[in-house]
Amino acid sequence: MGWLLPVVALALLAPGEDRSIRPVTFLVQGMVCKACVNEVSPALRKLPSLEGLNLDLTPPIARFKISTDKVALQEVVLAIRSAGKAFDGKLIVVEPTGLSDKVLDNLDRAISAVPGVKNSGAPDEHGTRYITFDLSKRTKLGDLFAAARSAGVELSTPPAEPSK
Repeated sequence: MGWLLPVVALALLAPGEDRSIRPVTFLVQGMVCKACVNEVSPALRKLPSLEGLNLDLTPPIARFKISTDKVALQEVVLAIRSAGKAFDGKLIVVEPTGLSDKVLDNLDRAISAVPGVKNSGAPDEHGTRYITFDLSKRTKLGDLFAAARSAGVELSTPPAEPSK
């Protein structure tokens, strides 16, 4: 009977639905004008499985959905950098606010231990954290989320669509 639950769960998946498609948001440093958007957009559109790209200037962010099983976060940063100038990218994640210092310390250690994470920064007053990566590694979003869960924290990403 232990096999019944996984079979039922598989039956609930829509045919062809990719559960690894997740919204991600990146801060795009250096994207300050419409011409910059026109340079960054085609660079990001080359990423496999990218859906729903939305670029904003204030703040300079790229929101989209991507297969987090197939595309390493470093590939996104490299795509942003390939647009030229001084563009750079940082993954934006959100954590609950009001975490104790002990939980924050555990979370910082857990995220920093994920291979490829260069700097996880400190969260701001809204729980927003900007993560940079070692571009010689391959880091998956699921690895970051799993590390956070090991510290007792659920991370999320800002939505792929801007709030109105």
